[in-house]
Amino acid sequence: MTNTHPSPMLANWREIALDGLPHDVNRTSAAEFDAHFADGVAERIAEGQALLEAQKATLDALGSASQVNRALRDAHLGRWSYRLAALLSMFNIIALMIVPMLHDALLPTFTHATKTAFLIAANVALFIPTIIVLNIYRRLLEWRFGVAGLHGLVRVISASLLLYLMADMVGMALYDASIAYFNPPILSAETPLPQWILSIVAAAVLIVCGLVLLVLAARLLKEGVNAAGLSQFAAVLIGVLGVALSGVGVSLIIGFQGALLPLMALDMLAHFLVWPVLTLLFYREIARPSPIRYA
Repeated sequence: MTNTHPSPMLANWREIALDGLPHDVNRTSAAEFDAHFADGVAERIAEGQALLEAQKATLDALGSASQVNRALRDAHLGRWSYRLAALLSMFNIIALMIVPMLHDALLPTFTHATKTAFLIAANVALFIPTIIVLNIYRRLLEWRFGVAGLHGLVRVISASLLLYLMADMVGMALYDASIAYFNPPILSAETPLPQWILSIVAAAVLIVCGLVLLVLAARLLKEGVNAAGLSQFAAVLIGVLGVALSGVGVSLIIGFQGALLPLMALDMLAHFLVWPVLTLLFYREIARPSPIRYA
């Protein structure tokens, strides 16, 4: 039994439940929800309930509209995006190993312009997959595990990484070195003004990015998301990245050069570990059946 004129209650519920879904999924699911709703209302009226009471009870039986929306998005949009994230995570693993080897092997033959172009291209090649994976990881946590409120944190992390990348590229173009290797320290009066501005921007965004990563890690650990232990491990590694990045930012500002190399090594170690963990996590979720209860 279908209802071509759904009640306002169902219309509002359906608008939330079907938000952001492909047109064909939207149309099919809307028809099924209408049928479920109409049948449920009819059954409850037959049992003696009033129309409004029957509609409210049937709508309650359909469940939370936002929860249904997350489940539908996971079922119809999640699998291909999780597969993309797994591939990009593997790409980052390979890139982290290959780029330094290429740099060392080809560096003697590079002109200044070629070296700068290579370093900028390498940074961009790592930045874009990182942002994509980060956003898909947020979707996975929201859609499949119901962890809400991550969008703002991911935006801040993405913006911070972009600002650092831009400052670092300018630094490499002007000074032939990554910002992390600038000398003297930011607070020194010997630092040229352009280099000082680049360094302070980079250090500030590293500190912000590191702190937000720590907040994200704490949030994930508090939520107790645990996909075969992989999500918890990823959260710990995200926290380690946060400590390393914020530590690098502080070291740049105060000129504590002795801490830079250990912190950068810690950052690199966390990167080498977090990408395989995320790859396994995404592939595991691809293989798992969606918790969806509606077609």
